[in-house]
Amino acid sequence: MNILTLKKGNKYNSSIVNNLYLSIKKNSSIEFNFFCYTDDTDGLLESIIPVIINNPEEFPVHWHKIEFHKAGFAGIKPNEDVIIMDIDMIILQNIDDILTFPVKENEFGAIFRWWSMRTNWCPINGGFQKFKHGSTDFIWRKFIEKPNYWPTYYSSIGEAAPPYMGEQNFIHHNIENCGLERKYLPLDWFAKYNPLQPELFDFWKEKIRDTDYFKNGKFDPSIKVVHFSNGKGKHNSMELHNDKWLKKYWYV
Repeated sequence: MNILTLKKGNKYNSSIVNNLYLSIKKNSSIEFNFFCYTDDTDGLLESIIPVIINNPEEFPVHWHKIEFHKAGFAGIKPNEDVIIMDIDMIILQNIDDILTFPVKENEFGAIFRWWSMRTNWCPINGGFQKFKHGSTDFIWRKFIEKPNYWPTYYSSIGEAAPPYMGEQNFIHHNIENCGLERKYLPLDWFAKYNPLQPELFDFWKEKIRDTDYFKNGKFDPSIKVVHFSNGKGKHNSMELHNDKWLKKYWYV
């Protein structure tokens, strides 16, 4: 099991990466390798495997994640299990069901974006992907053919926020081109968090079930992973001192 994360630039410091790693260790019984693809290894825990971004300015920030699909990335062997996770995720409880969620050689594990009104443009959340290593190499090869074109393409057609969003759109449109069938994990395992987006509560009741999504610092008991949301341009970086409930899940 290989878990891949990206940290580029100074938006987040190493403690965010360390906390994700420690959170997974605390909330699972599965052995895994944890890689951080980064331009700055300072402060990373020794248990985290650093992979240096040789040319940080080659692609816009999150588009470096496309390289995770390159066959042989970080020396990972063909057909080994790979999970891509964004570093601004909080683990609430045991995630063995997520780490062991069965994804075959011809499948691509994804999260359906139940919290979005734009699923017709892109139904998957790029912050979590699971696949057999090597099976998605087509995604990398297609991107690198026109690396200056794709980072602005989806914003140019109005399907992603400018200037450089759309990495998950690109992946979505190429899953089937890899010969893979998408396989969605249970909807109620994953949530988004942004106190400036009250519509998240409505989406939960409309698409999942009529329970309290988030109340008194607690999420619905089914939710295993919370991903911070900047939906509708409402900035929501992981500022721990402003969100008291997060202290319970902070292990650094």
